[in-house]
Amino acid sequence: MKYLFTAVGYTDPVRDYYDGAILHIIRHYKVEKVFLFFTATTWEEEEQSHMYTEGIKSVNPYCKIEKIPTDIEEPQKYEKLTVIQKEFEKLYSADENRDVEWLLNITSGTQQITTAISFLALDYANTRTVQVDTPKKQTNSKTAHRTRENYKTMLEKNKDSLEGAENRCRDNPIRFIQSHSLTTKIKSALDSYNYEGALKLLQENEIFEPGVQMGVKLLLEHAIDRLNMRWIDAMRTLDKALIYVNKDIESKLQEYRAFFPEEGTVSRENEPEFEASEYYQLLKLRARRNEMTELIIRLSPVLMKIGTAYLEKIGVNIKEYGDNDNKNIFCIKREKLERIDKGRFLEWLDDKHKNHGRFRDESPYSFQNILDICRYHKNNERADRGIGKVVKEFQRLRDLESAVRNKLAHDIWAMGDMSEKESENKLYKVNEKDKTLIICAELVMNSLETVWKVAYSKKSLYTYDDLNECIKGFLK
Repeated sequence: MKYLFTAVGYTDPVRDYYDGAILHIIRHYKVEKVFLFFTATTWEEEEQSHMYTEGIKSVNPYCKIEKIPTDIEEPQKYEKLTVIQKEFEKLYSADENRDVEWLLNITSGTQQITTAISFLALDYANTRTVQVDTPKKQTNSKTAHRTRENYKTMLEKNKDSLEGAENRCRDNPIRFIQSHSLTTKIKSALDSYNYEGALKLLQENEIFEPGVQMGVKLLLEHAIDRLNMRWIDAMRTLDKALIYVNKDIESKLQEYRAFFPEEGTVSRENEPEFEASEYYQLLKLRARRNEMTELIIRLSPVLMKIGTAYLEKIGVNIKEYGDNDNKNIFCIKREKLERIDKGRFLEWLDDKHKNHGRFRDESPYSFQNILDICRYHKNNERADRGIGKVVKEFQRLRDLESAVRNKLAHDIWAMGDMSEKESENKLYKVNEKDKTLIICAELVMNSLETVWKVAYSKKSLYTYDDLNECIKGFLK
């Protein structure tokens, strides 16, 4: 459905035996409904002569008309025109207008009115501006005005009704302004890693060149697939986006693509590190977006992946410590622990758990198991030289994980800062007044980065910023 929102001007409905802008748009765009915005003067004319509605019916007798009268007497003053946006907002947000494509007439009315209507195209999706040239493609100040007496004659002898008459409409002449506005909004969404919001903006405003529109759309879909850990889909979408890449960002996008394995060639040997990296990068993104709940929920999977990688680095084969149970969950088993270091590790574990009797058989593999194994190996004379530092960080992270689990059901935590003394052994503190858990996100991320570097012998990646630069490159 096409609806027209327009002010009523002095060249409407006709002038010098030609359409005014309103009639010309209705004639050439198959408008189903028109909303006429009147100032005090044009409303008086309509009430006395009905020239505007009669003019519309002369071009399209089936076009529905809705009138918006106002008491504006100084339409040359911008401060008097805020009602334009308010009236359009009511129409735009109405449920019955949800699927409407809005045409905005930026010819009729004072210069200030047409400017105000132009701004609507920057703030509302599914809007197109239309400008109508004069018949002589120049100012029409010297052409004959219509009057209340002669407008009917001008309508009857309207030259634009003749076969072969020129279409003087210019479609969306401020597209470049809309494009700039949309680009700014999308970039702002990218800066906060709001890929869903950016995609919604893009889909609601299809004003870029087709190749740019598709390239940006695919990269945003790729980002959303990554956020949801659909890595195969993410890689496929990324490869499709490469088809639309321009020369300015081709090398940058290829560099970003190199962070990902080729589809179908992810080996068992490389997959754990890639998966751990993706989990960790997602945790970083949640921290940057201040999404506290998501940050806390995703902490345990990251700890498990980093911890397991570190065990492998120091020569621990975790499969020697347990097996999958009947539900295919990997569990630590006492019978296997009896073979570790001639049973001394199991003795050490039993002593550690003596308050609960002994170490429980078939315990699901957890970060606490990783910490216990590292603590035991720390006392081994052949232990990794950096294991002491790792154990300290693992302990701080494990304490946080345990504290969060105790609070999780009640959602009692908050982000905050901690003093150097407070953070020496803990990544959180407890507010004594209300027992709220205060978590310092920066400390958590620094602790994770420390153990990541040791486990994988390199810095962690954060490629979402690289992705954002590629998307922004499309939009230049």
